[in-house]
Formats: sequence, structure tokens, C-alpha cells
Amino acid sequence: MASGDARDLGRLPGILAAVGFLLSAILEWIHVQTNVFPAADSYCSFGERLDCVSVAASPYAVVLGLPLPVLGMLGFLSCWLATRARSAWLLPLSAVAALSSLLLFGLSALSLGTFCLWCEAVHLTALALFAVVVQRRQALTRPLSDRSVLLPVLAFPALLALAFWVAFPPYWAAFSYKAEPPLPTGVTEDGAPWIGAVEPKHVIDEFTDYACPHCRVGAARSLRLVSRHAGVRLVRRQNPRMHCRAGTTACSFVRLADCAAAQGRFWQADRWLFAHANPKKPTDLGAFARDVRLNQATLEACASSEAAYEAAERSSDLARRKRIRDTPSYLVDGKKVTIDELDDAID
Repeated sequence: MASGDARDLGRLPGILAAVGFLLSAILEWIHVQTNVFPAADSYCSFGERLDCVSVAASPYAVVLGLPLPVLGMLGFLSCWLATRARSAWLLPLSAVAALSSLLLFGLSALSLGTFCLWCEAVHLTALALFAVVVQRRQALTRPLSDRSVLLPVLAFPALLALAFWVAFPPYWAAFSYKAEPPLPTGVTEDGAPWIGAVEPKHVIDEFTDYACPHCRVGAARSLRLVSRHAGVRLVRRQNPRMHCRAGTTACSFVRLADCAAAQGRFWQADRWLFAHANPKKPTDLGAFARDVRLNQATLEACASSEAAYEAAERSSDLARRKRIRDTPSYLVDGKKVTIDELDDAID
């Protein structure tokens, strides 16, 4: 019987499921690189519209405590196992994969404004798998009620997901804005917030911009580094890369962070802004104030004040005086280093 006959499942669904698994594994490696080795990500970024870093660094890259590529791997594994068993579960599983691909494509287009070529390859694979399964669904001879296939097709991938969630460290995240900072915090003599050692052996000045996805990754990585080294202090320096003129919308994220600091909630605001700040959309001040536990009226009055603009401009001026152009940028004990040199610089 020809492989294209609707009564013959053929090898194509299994091949597509295996390709989807492999592509998802590549995406998981990109996600690890983006969050653990940020400087290694440039090979899959081709400008603002095709940038794997922006996609992998977005808050949408992790769902229910698991990276999306891991969920993709487990989903395609289920499809492959269902193909081997000729189980009718292959149809709803492939349908979920196809629908998820469409939703993620829309999310990239509407919310992120950028795409990842590897992600789109996964999406096309999922859509092709669903189309082939629909065409050959008559070959799925084992019904949904067949309990003998539930363990390998559904329970086994679910157990793998649970094991990953329990045992694998969240390499993509520093502490949450919902929690108190896990380390001592304070303010430098010039008013910059710090976290880490009270009496540091090394001081890292990290210049960031909340509108920069690379900074989100770098900030999470540097916070993890500080948590591993008892004698290190991290100082958050703002580099909005613009002039902060009063009465404009400039430097809004810096002003919000500074005004949260005035209410004693800087590090929660810092984590929230890295998770939610979008330069293409106005910040939901209600959600920001609620999540970070701020007085919203005080926050809004502070953020629009002349003093807030002046403080943001001083931050921008400091970065220019230090000849800091890129974000994120780092000074370790006053010496400029790259993000991949941080560990060596403090050892």
C-alpha cells in the first residue's frame, strides 16, 4: 500500500515528530546559551526582526516553570510515541502542537515584534505534522480509550516534565519580583542600589537598560553570580542611552525604578521591569504598583516629577562619562570587562 494512502500511516508522521523534537532541542540549547552564556547568541540574531535572543529572553519563553523548548520536546516525543503505537491520540496531540505554533507565531508578531528562525522551523514542522495526521487519520487503529497506550504516549512524557520541573535548576531566572531579595541590599554613596556583600572584596557595576532584552539575560546571570560568591557586590547602574528631558516620555523605566526605590522596593521593581518592560507599549502602572507593592498615587507623582528626570539624566551622564556605550556593560573594581569575563574577574 502506498505511504500516502489515508489507511497507511507511513513513516512521514514519525519523521516529522523526530524533526520537531530535534529542532526543539536546538531551541533549548539556544535558550540555555541566551541565559547562561549570553555572548554566544549572536550567531542566530540577524537584526531587530530576526533575533533569537529577544525571543529566548522574553518572559514568554518559560511557561509553568518550564522552558517552551522543553515542552516542545516532550510534545513531539508524545507524537512520536503515538505514531509508533498508531494511537488515535496522535490527532489531538498534533492539533495542540499546530494550534500552539499559530499562537506563538502571533505572539512573536504582535507582542515581541521579532521572530526566531529556529522557532518558525518548529512551527512549520508542527503544522506539517498535523496536516499529514489529518490526511492519514484512518490508519490510527488504536482508539483513545485504549489504556495500553496511555502510559507510553501521555504518562511517560508527563513524568519527564515533572522530573525536569523538580530537579532542573531554573537557569533562566534570578529571584522573582514577588519575593524579597535573598541577599543584603543597600545604596552606594552616589545613590545607586546594590545587592550582595556588605563588605565586598569585588564590586561589579552593571550598566543596563530595561528596554534591552540582552540586559534582562545579563542581569539574571549577574544576580546568580553574586549569589554564588559571598564577597561580591553588584551595583545597578542605569544606562537609558537617551537624554531624559522633563515633560517627555523619555527614560520612563529608569524613573519608575528610581521611584520604586524611594518606596524601598527597588529590587522588586528591577525584576518586574526586566520581566515586563516593553518599549513599544505604555507600562501598566496599576499592575506595576500592585505587583511590586507600591503606592500608585505616590509612584505616579514621583515618576512625573522634575527630580525623577534629573536623577535619570544623571544616570545617563555617568554612563557617558565612563564611556559606556553598550548594554549590558560591566566594570569590576573599576575595570571594564565583558559579560563572559565576569567569573574570571572575581576569582
